[in-house]
Amino acid sequence: KNLICLCNTCHTKFDKPRTVDDYRELISIKKKVLLLTENKLLWGDTKIENDIQEIIKILATEKIDLTNEDILKYDPKEIDKKVNDTITILTKRNIHRNVQDYFQVVKNKFVEMDKTTPLTTEIISSQVRTHYLLLCKQHTEINQKVIYDAMVSWLTKRSNKDNKEASEIIISYFIQNCEVFDDIS
Repeated sequence: KNLICLCNTCHTKFDKPRTVDDYRELISIKKKVLLLTENKLLWGDTKIENDIQEIIKILATEKIDLTNEDILKYDPKEIDKKVNDTITILTKRNIHRNVQDYFQVVKNKFVEMDKTTPLTTEIISSQVRTHYLLLCKQHTEINQKVIYDAMVSWLTKRSNKDNKEASEIIISYFIQNCEVFDDIS
């Protein structure tokens, strides 16, 4: 963890002349790589039901009517109470928008899935919650932006669907539903 591997060209560039800013930049890159590596190790430990793929597929490919009366009407302060200063304004806005536009769509899909296969929603919710808790345990200083990004990456990879936006919608759903960013944050 305390080594930084560089090719000959980068090593020469770094050594001649080495500045404090260059050193800090390399350390910053190394920390990001270590964080990504740690997050990927958790991916193997935290399972997600294959049924989530169906919801991701619908979000990514089907035209969804966002004008019906089932759209969630909520006080935006609810999400604001769950997030802290470590999450960016743009990410918070994205979460708000995802919840406003898609919460009821995702919830209805979970209800449909539970009619076919009971307890599917409960299992997926507990898997999301477990992965969130593992991330909190791994990161002693809880940074919600880092955790949100890690949750989205995990769901994208574990669901075998390469659609980050749909994964963001589902993680936003679970933020609103309290599996992510609850009292621990």
